[in-house]
Amino acid sequence: MNYILLNWFHNLDDEPYKLYSEIDDQRYEVRKIELYKNGTMSICDEKMTHSQNELADVAFPEDLDEINQDRQFFAQYISKEEFESLWNNTK
Repeated sequence: MNYILLNWFHNLDDEPYKLYSEIDDQRYEVRKIELYKNGTMSICDEKMTHSQNELADVAFPEDLDEINQDRQFFAQYISKEEFESLWNNTK
């Protein structure tokens, strides 16, 4: 598993500005945490079919620079511990 923090730079109140993703060996999301500017958090995994958010249906690129070429995004790898800490605090 890998863990990614995606910062999304925008002025939309109803969209997350930080997305934390746990991705499997095929680069697909298996769990995701979304943070909103108003302090709201939402989580989702493969079992949560009625969640506010949903997992991406496309794989993350191997090279995060592909994402970072778009100036409205900045993606970086984070530790499993950082992801798990946030995940466990949202339940």
